[in-house]
Amino acid sequence: MGFIQAYPQYQLGGEMLYCCQFASHLWTPKHERLLSKPEYRGLRSAVNSRKAEFVAGRMAAQCALSSIGIDDHVVAIGQHRAPVWPKGVCGSIAHTQRLAVSVARFDAEHQGLGVDVESMIDSKTASAIKTLLASDEEYALYHRQLGSAAQFITLLFSAKESVFKAVYPQVHCYLEFHHAKVLSVTDNQLRVRVECSQLSIELDVYYQWLNTTLLTLAKWG
Repeated sequence: MGFIQAYPQYQLGGEMLYCCQFASHLWTPKHERLLSKPEYRGLRSAVNSRKAEFVAGRMAAQCALSSIGIDDHVVAIGQHRAPVWPKGVCGSIAHTQRLAVSVARFDAEHQGLGVDVESMIDSKTASAIKTLLASDEEYALYHRQLGSAAQFITLLFSAKESVFKAVYPQVHCYLEFHHAKVLSVTDNQLRVRVECSQLSIELDVYYQWLNTTLLTLAKWG
């Protein structure tokens, strides 16, 4: 297919993450057919890098859905650009400039999943966003076994992003970083509390580093 490089899989937090490695610079006009579905009409004027990221994400999502026996669902774009999953299914999609990742499962109790993937934030950017991202109490959880300070800030950022995706089906709005508080951190898991007007809940977030790329998965239930 050209810009698609591989379809790796990773197990995290008891869930299988389905990934799609891609090279957006290899997107060509022949790949426009991948955006032919009416649901994707709005992307046809996007830049090639955005098209490549979107298609890779949808390919990862289709792999996740196929793993639970669903092969014919178009993951459309819903409110706030959230993906539209089949009834009775919860799922999530994320991507960097080179890797898209998705997870899906049947969920009769409407409990959420959220996935995120981030390239490690550089030290300068990490320092700039530090006060916006978390409290001094949250930063006090840092210890050297978790890697560098920049890695820890990347972890907090990604963990909160995955948590916001997991709770979105309940709150139907974007939350701010202060709505999520990291309570504890180990070498493979965080505990995060979400407090907002619509919801008060604690979730587990699992994480894995792939060299300088971080995968996080938030789940409840």
